[in-house]
Amino acid sequence: MKYIKSKKHKRYRFPKDCEEGLPYTEVIEDGKRIKVCENFEKYFHYGNHFSINFSSSIIHSKFLRSQFILNNIPRFLNLPEYYNESHEIKVEINEKIDEIIIGGGISGLSALENCKNCILISPNFDDEIFLDPLCKDCSLKDKIKSIIKNNSNKIVDGRFIGRFNEGLVFRLKDKYLVIRKPAKVILASGSRFLPPVFPGNDLPGIISRRMYLKFLNLFKNVVVIGSTDDAIRTALISKSKVILKKGTENFSKKYLELAENEGIDILKVKELKASRKGKKIVLYHDYGKEIVDAIVFAIVRQPRIEIANNLGIEYNYYYKLHIYLPIHNINGKVNDNYYVTGGMRGICNYELSFLSGKIIFNEAIDEFYTELKETYLYHYHSEGEEESSSISPYFFGNGYVCECEDIKLKDVEEQYKKGYRTVEEIKRTLGISTGYCQGKICSFLVGDYLNSNKLITFRSPLYSMW
Repeated sequence: MKYIKSKKHKRYRFPKDCEEGLPYTEVIEDGKRIKVCENFEKYFHYGNHFSINFSSSIIHSKFLRSQFILNNIPRFLNLPEYYNESHEIKVEINEKIDEIIIGGGISGLSALENCKNCILISPNFDDEIFLDPLCKDCSLKDKIKSIIKNNSNKIVDGRFIGRFNEGLVFRLKDKYLVIRKPAKVILASGSRFLPPVFPGNDLPGIISRRMYLKFLNLFKNVVVIGSTDDAIRTALISKSKVILKKGTENFSKKYLELAENEGIDILKVKELKASRKGKKIVLYHDYGKEIVDAIVFAIVRQPRIEIANNLGIEYNYYYKLHIYLPIHNINGKVNDNYYVTGGMRGICNYELSFLSGKIIFNEAIDEFYTELKETYLYHYHSEGEEESSSISPYFFGNGYVCECEDIKLKDVEEQYKKGYRTVEEIKRTLGISTGYCQGKICSFLVGDYLNSNKLITFRSPLYSMW
């Protein structure tokens, strides 16, 4: 068994989600990158152990700024000693591609069906709809499979690396593809779930809804943390309780009725704490405790705003849901060049996500509007910002907000008391967003804690280039 330990506190860690670029999804062994989720049993570790627990503020003290200490600290960090030499990767510059779709989720494939001249670039097509047991006989799933099959000549396996002076750069299997200033870009890059913050929130076995669906057979007894319909949908699969921060519920009437009919308990709490007991996790809350195989979080879908921001798209903080959204109109239009669809605009419903890829081409508009009115996103476009509670759905106690750099919420609170009020200032004083994931998790959590309208600048490259 191999152990993954955190950089500073030396705590056992495991990915919370298998999305490439998130914390601990890869390890370096003998100079090679290994995907942890493809070697689950090899790296997943249950046991408790002694860890070095100290405030990250100590690292920035004057005492530790001597040249001798600075030169020797890297020896104790969880960093690779070397990389194998890699062969030269070719670069292809393409000036003919004028319309592209970035992302292969439901909305991206829906847009592809209507776009005659588009190519779609995505590293995978494993949308949640293919993993969700509730969609076993879902006709939309068959429709998506049909689109993939009928448009295979317009689909490219690759990942968006970032915007450079030369153009938009994508990493394909054996080369880099540079696309010069395309006239139309549709962002269907989706969203992710951010983890809750409480003591013990870094334990292996605290996983996202998506990771739970991927490894459904490994985690039989779970509890779900979340404040939107996604949490209830997850609980309907696991037949488990839903726990959320008191005052943050954003469930629809439909799913509240489903939860009641299926006997799903919904607990509203103020604090949480987790610890290990052998192969089980013990989650303590206001009403007692839960002993489970895993804690599954499905709090709120956060659009992958780092991709949109890297392309120069402005965003704002949507207080009602505590998420960051690209600035766009009800049809998904950002400007004459950019459009957003599906999870990139905060949509979580499969059918609505599919329709969001259609309205860009003036298809199914009335149907989309009708469906959107049933969601908590509608007023964002119709009546502006609605007054809502400032209570965040993420914070239940002093846990890790940055697992790459071992930074806790208390560290952020200390900097806040000193007068640092922006995510960029917290980044510079504590080092959040400087680790492996480049702020794909922690910048959003800290931004939400600060009620900040701006995060960090998501510069290229967004993902490792080798």
